[in-house]
Amino acid sequence: MKDTAIVIGGSASGLITATVLSKYFKNVFIIERNVYKNNESAVNNRQGHQPHIVMQRGYEILNQLFPNFMKEFEEEEKEKNRILNQLDQFRFTKFVFNGKVLSNAGGKMGPCLLWTSTRGEIESFIRRRMERDLKNVKFYDGYQVLNNQVHVESILDKNGKEQVKVTGVTIARTDNQQQQDSATNSTSNQQQDSITINCDLLVNCGGLGSRTLCKNIESKLNKTMRKSFTEFKIRYESIYFKVKEDVKLLPNNRLSISKLLEKEKDSASRNVGDDFTCVYHPLMYPNMKSFLVFPVENNKIIISLISSCDHVERVNNLTTMNAKEKILNYVKGTPLEEDMINILNICKEEADSVHPPYEKLGNEYNHYEELFPVSQFLATGDSVGSLNPVYGQGIASAFDSAILLDDKIKNCNKVDSIFDSDFCKEFQQQLYYAYFIPWLLAVTGDFSYTTKYSNNLWWQKLLNPVMQFLTDRMFEAGNKNIMGTFYFVTLLTMRDGYRKLLFNINWLALLFARELKVLAFIVPTVVLAAVLQYC
Repeated sequence: MKDTAIVIGGSASGLITATVLSKYFKNVFIIERNVYKNNESAVNNRQGHQPHIVMQRGYEILNQLFPNFMKEFEEEEKEKNRILNQLDQFRFTKFVFNGKVLSNAGGKMGPCLLWTSTRGEIESFIRRRMERDLKNVKFYDGYQVLNNQVHVESILDKNGKEQVKVTGVTIARTDNQQQQDSATNSTSNQQQDSITINCDLLVNCGGLGSRTLCKNIESKLNKTMRKSFTEFKIRYESIYFKVKEDVKLLPNNRLSISKLLEKEKDSASRNVGDDFTCVYHPLMYPNMKSFLVFPVENNKIIISLISSCDHVERVNNLTTMNAKEKILNYVKGTPLEEDMINILNICKEEADSVHPPYEKLGNEYNHYEELFPVSQFLATGDSVGSLNPVYGQGIASAFDSAILLDDKIKNCNKVDSIFDSDFCKEFQQQLYYAYFIPWLLAVTGDFSYTTKYSNNLWWQKLLNPVMQFLTDRMFEAGNKNIMGTFYFVTLLTMRDGYRKLLFNINWLALLFARELKVLAFIVPTVVLAAVLQYC
């Protein structure tokens, strides 16, 4: 067991990474620049009130790190009259693609779960479990690492080659922390203006902008970290409504917020009038507008309007009094209109609350795997890759990064080589491979909307028509039958990993059923023609 690990960033990725490291270090310090507030996200000013989805993979990781995590989380939510929505294979989820609703696999082929909640609720419960179970983890709330305060030194490796070693950080109080101290007259011994902490490992789990913390490392290496990006800005506007008293409740006291429409009756395993507790029209090309709706309490729902910033104007002057009118104007004349009208019909006239919009620039990936040789330094979560959440795989991918690190440490044969430059480089390379498929899925839609992207992505832009076709076919396969939905949801929830499923014969047959039928006719015909030609 090593002495000290420092994790920069106290949101979802930082919390899970610190939890993993607590098994291998006597002390783990989490540095978070914002002041913690219960049930609010560390990134509350940006997206704390926006809806978030925990995929099956994320669910499994949380239960692996914290036994009975999801059960306790759900029980706590019930005590507060809040709902942690479990969406089992789209049984009560209306996932609409090109006017078609995904089939209902209904748990017939094994569990594939998604959980919906707000980011603040998820992060707060993780933090409370950490404070209860992990006594060697300490939080420095309201502190930040300045750009030139990551301490590094040059050393020689075992082969006599020069490399960079990270030895610690100096953290300083933020303005938010100083204001809180003044308001509360805090005298905690933690409240020093600046603190220098030496460490055996520094992990960057901050946002994408935290790449600037690597200035000292880049200077020592005489390198500049490369960034891949697609610039497709998406806006999220969240409005909370209480529903009318006579709204129907589904099993487990879930609200019925929508039904299957007559024009959607061709979807497999669905009947006109079937109830749904969650409705999602994803932002997929060529659509410029979309929305996500699900219950957050037994009598309250969240409506999240999702749109392209470059093609759709912001919903201005949105208030609780005019929210219904503004939302109806937003969906007017679009395929979203009928669903939204039915949803608003169950809501009270005045919205319960309206939250500031959050705008996300696009997909970005910082190539930490190229910033080496560096020892005692790693990067995970949003500091490495941030994906537009069309598929909701961001949190699960961040959690998976921490499990990848855990496995890497466990499988390291030489204790002395843990966190040396080779170890760190190999981990970042493995992380790059892990993000590759989610990245392809996310940027495929972006390329169809925008021409702004980093030069190194020219090959993805070139292949984008093929990728767009494959993505569309993937969604279409989910409409065909129960098996198609099962494989689609398994891919979406990351249950078995991306590569395993992408090369599953049954799944590929479903994706290309039409082409296989054509090939079944063409191939024998060609063979017969060849035989006749040479006879």
